[in-house]
Amino acid sequence: MDINKFKQYFMSIENINTILDIVYTKLLNSYEQFDSNILNHMITDLTKTNLYDILNNIFEQFFMKMINMYKSAINNKVLEDVLTNLNKLVIKRIIIHIDKEIQEKTNMNQPIQLDKKNKEIKQSEQIEQIKQSEQIEQIKQSEIKQLEQIKQSQIKQSQIKQLEIKQSELIKQSEQIKQLEQEYYYKSHHFIANEQKKENNLYVFSFFLSNVSSINLDTISIICNVYNINQTNNNFNINIDNIDIKVSIPFGYYNIDELTEIITIIVNKKLLNSNIQFTMYKNKNKNKIYASCINADNKPIVFNMIFPNKISDNSILTLNKLLGFKNEKYLNNNMYISEKYAINNIFNDLYLNIYINNILLEKNTTSNNIKFYQHLNINDYILGKKVNWNIESEPYDFTNKTNIKTVAFELLTYENIEFSEFDVILNFEYQK
Repeated sequence: MDINKFKQYFMSIENINTILDIVYTKLLNSYEQFDSNILNHMITDLTKTNLYDILNNIFEQFFMKMINMYKSAINNKVLEDVLTNLNKLVIKRIIIHIDKEIQEKTNMNQPIQLDKKNKEIKQSEQIEQIKQSEQIEQIKQSEIKQLEQIKQSQIKQSQIKQLEIKQSELIKQSEQIKQLEQEYYYKSHHFIANEQKKENNLYVFSFFLSNVSSINLDTISIICNVYNINQTNNNFNINIDNIDIKVSIPFGYYNIDELTEIITIIVNKKLLNSNIQFTMYKNKNKNKIYASCINADNKPIVFNMIFPNKISDNSILTLNKLLGFKNEKYLNNNMYISEKYAINNIFNDLYLNIYINNILLEKNTTSNNIKFYQHLNINDYILGKKVNWNIESEPYDFTNKTNIKTVAFELLTYENIEFSEFDVILNFEYQK
């Protein structure tokens, strides 16, 4: 459906004349005491001033609302109904405008009604009515004469352009009607992303659909099955009072409190016979991690913490980053405080990318100018939980009709951690 072409027909001379004929008839029936030429003159003044503003405002305010009321395919019958309803709104708006003008003139005691008792006023009005009648007849002449009159009168350039557009509309009218009759169709498809569909970090699907005009993300579901601690980031070393301790954390998903608690337990088991106590915890007021050691007399003990400087899996955070520690080595101190905030939920911000024929649909942009299709959020990441989103947003409109061959997805966290399993439902608008 071409909205611009529909709007051109809605604002064409042919449609305007239809509207004005109805307005004239309704006003003539409502104001029988007024001379018909006076009413016709009011309509003509409106045409010269703000009629196109009224048409444009009605279209912008109500067109899409009317179209969205039809759940079936947008065909010629639907477009005719929409045009009829838009015209009714315009007619109502014009009648209100002219009725207000009549009331104002009546309150100001202007001579809009024939005064039979005053022959001089009547004669003057009759002369004015003859002039108005001549002007109305001139306005009803061909589009070319109207354009020449406007040029000769040096009326605003914007009005000249409007008349030029209306002339062009009449020439292309038959082509517009054919295009308006073309029907649009809608198709939904469910894509399930898993490791079998993965190609070069994208989950790629063969999907063939021709003449696609827009695409819309309907729903997306994610199973929370990603560990933040696995075999690549579950180890670090502590040296306390010449005791070397390798801390190995079991694989799984931990929030920060759980992670610091399990580290404390593991270290203290290794120090069981040494009368030394190690503590790691999150300061709830500062959201930073504190690590310290004391002896049996509650006196601080110097110790070292050494994190691996590199991990093999780029799709997950290092342990020190999770805990908020900036460096890999912390030496010769009895307390260490993380420089950054601990990351309690690495899946808080998710970004879905959609690729059509290997081209990213750049619907949105982050503050640092990274393109993406849809932003998602998991406030409460619980391992094994399934999270669903019903997306309510504007569709992505293609500049030209597109023949789709492949659809691909990418789901990342802000640290570029990938989800391996999720499913997406997309809706497509196309023409046969």
